[in-house]
Amino acid sequence: MKSRFSVLALVVLGAVWLPASTYAGSGPSAHGGGSTFIPGLDRTVFGFTAVTHRDGTVTGQFEVRSTLTGEGAHADVQCLDVQGGDTATFSGVVSHGELGGVDLTGLCYVATGQDNGEGAASPPDFVSFVLFAPCGFLPAETACTVAPQPAVLEVITGNVQVRP
Repeated sequence: MKSRFSVLALVVLGAVWLPASTYAGSGPSAHGGGSTFIPGLDRTVFGFTAVTHRDGTVTGQFEVRSTLTGEGAHADVQCLDVQGGDTATFSGVVSHGELGGVDLTGLCYVATGQDNGEGAASPPDFVSFVLFAPCGFLPAETACTVAPQPAVLEVITGNVQVRP
């Protein structure tokens, strides 16, 4: 099971992690990856990157997957809102995924990452994900500013970084 988790974590993180040069000269950004525990889904691995470009557009990727069931989602990031310098809420549209037998493709989501510093002396980072809803109800381009969520799930392994 440990090797399955390791391979899955590498695939998830490798799919969304971008080099630091990607963020140079851009506006606010957030990126992270690791694992957390969600009751009913066991350990969940996640990875995300969201970058605000000079022209104001936001791009990125988001992946979340249960290590117990293998279910999860991959999505594009279309909105990023950084609050207080350490918390980033982002949203977009699911490109493919399934949870509990329900196809999530085309639904919008909102997720949050909270950066609590670096190093062993810092408190853990937190995340929350995801609110899936029809995009007509929750437009991906603005959902991160109108439906922010508190980051309530402790990052067990990994890191979240927010750049205002």
